[in-house]
Amino acid sequence: MENLTEKATNMELAMYWANEIDNPCEVKVGDVFENLRKSYINLVQREIIPILTNPYAIKLLEDTIKKYDKELTHSDGLEKRDIWPLEADPRIFM
Repeated sequence: MENLTEKATNMELAMYWANEIDNPCEVKVGDVFENLRKSYINLVQREIIPILTNPYAIKLLEDTIKKYDKELTHSDGLEKRDIWPLEADPRIFM
């Protein structure tokens, strides 16, 4: 990630990740194809937006993420996110 972020402008990074969120790769899990959109969104929120300084680039990513808010929220209002062993939400074990 460092090489890409060191050489690209803020807007180039934002446009790249907005495209990845809009057109995510898919993986086959069992018999079902799952896309990687929520993984990309988590990465952008955690690692890309915090390093951007151009407000237009930040807005582009935030607006792109907002398009998929309903897809990333459970019916009970809890946020969906990728569950990595060290980041597991304790509410899922209750």
